[in-house]
Amino acid sequence: MLTVRNSTFSGNSSPQFNGGAIVTWGTLTLLNSALIGNSTDNVHRAGGIANYGTFHMKNALIAGSFPGPDCTSGPPTTNINNLIEDGSCSGNGVNFMSGDPRVGTLADNGGPHVGAGQATPLQTHALLPDSPAIDAGDPATCLAADQRGFPRNDLRYDIGAFELQHADSDTVIKVFSDTVTHSFGPTWVSVTLSLTDTGALTVTKHLACPGGTCDDGELSATWWIDSSLNAGLPLTVSFCYTAELSSVTNEESLRAFRWYTGTTGVLTWTLPISTGLTVADGCVTLTGIEAFSAWTLKDVSEGAAIPTAGGRRRHRRRGVSRPLWRACSRSAGRRSGADGNKPLL
Repeated sequence: MLTVRNSTFSGNSSPQFNGGAIVTWGTLTLLNSALIGNSTDNVHRAGGIANYGTFHMKNALIAGSFPGPDCTSGPPTTNINNLIEDGSCSGNGVNFMSGDPRVGTLADNGGPHVGAGQATPLQTHALLPDSPAIDAGDPATCLAADQRGFPRNDLRYDIGAFELQHADSDTVIKVFSDTVTHSFGPTWVSVTLSLTDTGALTVTKHLACPGGTCDDGELSATWWIDSSLNAGLPLTVSFCYTAELSSVTNEESLRAFRWYTGTTGVLTWTLPISTGLTVADGCVTLTGIEAFSAWTLKDVSEGAAIPTAGGRRRHRRRGVSRPLWRACSRSAGRRSGADGNKPLL
């Protein structure tokens, strides 16, 4: 019996046998682990896993095996929320996924040192911002922390050994193909489309108040949403807040605001948006949303009626800030953003 939890197997090779990373004849249980870029000596042997016994697999990521398949096994007894790039070992799959997992190279992404004298940095494959593994894990079976020891504590858990943290990436990209709810990892945003769409949303969360200084009632978070959606509008969006944003004492007074061109042609924050408003359980939820740009939350029972000053969007390549209106212009002409300056009241 072998149980593998929160582990990364990368670059292993079996020159004579099946299973470049793992081969078992007994019972194998694979939990929240990643097997990336493992190999054997011919196309008939699995580079990732070869299993000849009972196989339980939950929230696992297997990809990049060569020259053979990622996995060979009879139908797994348990196969829950796994992502296997070539689609092998899909039998009995529940929420089974295939395709490119979009992971980074093996690197020191934080966590404890390992090996003799704990002298070697832990090596993991980070999930890239557009990885389909983000928030695709099974909440009932995911482990509480990732391989690095970092908590799995946003709206939903990730597949594999790496749980994306805000410090890893403040941006998450989701490509849509359905109308189920998709959450955006450490940005703490979730979105549901009204119609099936093949476009994408990019959500970036900045841990800063809109004007740089937190005034009364303002939460220290600004979300930027870019859209390439074509047919999925209007949509439902939830902005959820956590302890690091603010100690919210008056949840029922929280409202969402969007950065837009007002009736006078001056960029400003909208009045509180009340389209399909629900405020509960640490989230502000709006329905019927058709326009995007920067968003923030504010307790309207305190301070000014709207957030003060315009936020600045961080230019990620150069690490400098630029006014939000410059970023707004990038979305002009997109179908979903054609009314991007229309107030939603």
